Amino acid sequence: MNLTAKDIMTKDVIFINEDNSIYEAIKVLVSVDVNCLHVLNSEGILVGIVTETDLVYISKKLSYKDLLIYS
Repeated sequence: MNLTAKDIMTKDVIFINEDNSIYEAIKVLVSVDVNCLHVLNSEGILVGIVTETDLVYISKKLSYKDLLIYS
């Protein structure tokens, strides 16, 4: 079998803006049931991704008060 990235990639990619809060990212991840979000800058250029693991890691580092401030 000679599969390529094109054969297995996700075609309906979900995007957020780099200025979206952590809380907004969590809401999007949960509402569309995906495990990562592509992050775009104000020009629509891909600047990174946010994964479920990223959000779990940062939530462990921040206090509840910090999470409320960022939401």
